[in-house]
Amino acid sequence: MKTRIPLEILDILKPTNNNKLSLTSAKETDGILFLVPVNPSLTDFYFRIVKKNGDQVSGEKTKYLIQYKPIDRTDISTTNRIADTEMIEKFLADWLNILIEYSNIETIFDDPILKKYQEDFEEKLKIIDDDAEFAPFNLEKQIFLIDYLDFIIQKANDEKTEENKSDIELIIKESNELKAEITQTTKSKAIKKLSKILGRVQKSGIKFIKEVFIKVAADITAKLLLGNINH
Repeated sequence: MKTRIPLEILDILKPTNNNKLSLTSAKETDGILFLVPVNPSLTDFYFRIVKKNGDQVSGEKTKYLIQYKPIDRTDISTTNRIADTEMIEKFLADWLNILIEYSNIETIFDDPILKKYQEDFEEKLKIIDDDAEFAPFNLEKQIFLIDYLDFIIQKANDEKTEENKSDIELIIKESNELKAEITQTTKSKAIKKLSKILGRVQKSGIKFIKEVFIKVAADITAKLLLGNINH
């Protein structure tokens, strides 16, 4: 994908230059770049660099057609702009700050109990690796995490009743989604999604969370967070 993107644009996208980029993932596009939020509640938002602007002036910086949504804190519609890399970097930074605000703001549409449980698990499973924001887990940890998600899915199916069916199916759905993307996501993004899954499990009941976390917490710490995996 990166060979289709001009180097001056790639410079803007270095994780070391902007760790807020961990809030996004790059999608395949027929343009230059298409960023979307990793937060599933913000799927309407995006930031695109569509193409080089056709009317370039000799001696001036190269300009690009960009498109993003929302425009700012007061306007959630889409805008199209012509901008050089300096302006693109500014627009992107502003857009990322809006994602942070949307992710953090508490509203009547959010589930405060689930959010608290998720935050608790994010703290329990915090990754302290320097490369957590831009590097994936190694192969052994990816395999362990996939096996662990399969374990959660198995226990979820055991716990399913008519009363909790919709909640359990959401746990299974999100577990399968994380399994599918584990080789293409960073450590921090994977832990954030795992924490949300475990938050849903805890909300579903003490017996369920005891089975999938409390009883195996030491194993998770050793094999996922510390990396002591024995074959």
